Amino acid sequence: MDILIKPTPYGNRKKVCQVTAIIIVFLASSTAASFYLFRPSMRARSVLSQVSALQVGKSGFLDAQHIASQIGATSSDFCSPAYCSWGIRIDNLALPEQWRGPGAAFMARFQVRNSLVTEQGFMFQIGDGENAQTAEFDEQDNWPNFPKQFIVGTQTTDNNPHYRSFVKLTPALPADVRQRYLSFDFNCLWKYGGCKNAQELLPTVEWK
Repeated sequence: MDILIKPTPYGNRKKVCQVTAIIIVFLASSTAASFYLFRPSMRARSVLSQVSALQVGKSGFLDAQHIASQIGATSSDFCSPAYCSWGIRIDNLALPEQWRGPGAAFMARFQVRNSLVTEQGFMFQIGDGENAQTAEFDEQDNWPNFPKQFIVGTQTTDNNPHYRSFVKLTPALPADVRQRYLSFDFNCLWKYGGCKNAQELLPTVEWK
């Protein structure tokens, strides 16, 4: 006569607990890895959103000081309503080089003179040093050497047809046009291999 041995309730519970523990560890590891990978891009988006909300020629010293405190920006040695500048850099150099490639960095800066925000700028770059490829955005009350409301330009080299792009504008520019040139591709901070040139950093700039 065959004897059927049924698993005890305790045995079932033990197996369930083991499987649950494995799933929890897997999910926790995946979450930690995702946070580690995406943190630079998420932080860059947040910094861009907060700094670009400052209005050149309208926002005051306290507004700028508050934003600087929120994002952890570093101020100039001398900082008062008469003059102060702040800057912050976010990069992905903590990721393995085999994943990120040459690496990418996003920088934001803003400045106050006579109690008003007079300038703000952003630069997104691949690599470092004189060979860094960059996409730049600068906004000022006025540009003495540029009579137009905004200038969009590109720069090439013998070895790189998409070396540098730059946008210079004033607050008189319509908000939708301004936003167009703030559309940096922050995927460059996390995707495998990174981005290859300045065209990928700010795709809305048209290259000749």
